[in-house]
Amino acid sequence: MTITSIESGRNVLTDEAHTVLVTVVGASGSLAALAEQLPAHWRAQSADLEDIDHTDLLVIGGANGGRIRAAVRQHPGTPVVGVVDTYATADQVVEVLEAGADACVRSGLPTLVSSHLRACYRRRALAA
Repeated sequence: MTITSIESGRNVLTDEAHTVLVTVVGASGSLAALAEQLPAHWRAQSADLEDIDHTDLLVIGGANGGRIRAAVRQHPGTPVVGVVDTYATADQVVEVLEAGADACVRSGLPTLVSSHLRACYRRRALAA
C-alpha cells in the first residue's frame, strides 16, 4: 500500500476533526499542485482505490465509467470528481457523470479541480 500525503502550504489545523481529506486516484503527478490550491485545513493524498479506508472527497484521474462506478461502490456518499483527457468527447464526459461522478473535469488543472472539490464539499455539507 502506497499512500502519499501532502498538506497545503498554508496554516494547517492540528485538530483532525476539522481536516478535510481529498484522495487522488490515478493522477498523483499533480498532487502537490492540487494541495496548494486547497483550503488551509484540507489535506491531499494519493492512493490506489483499494487502499483507501476513509476520505471526504475523491478525485479519479483517467476517469471512465468503470473507474467511477468502482469508486462510488467502494465509497458510497463520498463526492467524486472525475478527471478526463482535455480532448475527451462529450460521450466520455456523459459516461463519467452517468456512472456517478458529481463532477467531470476535462483538464487536470489544479485550480479547476480544486473549485469542483469545494463545490462538491459545499453541496454535501448543505445536504447533511
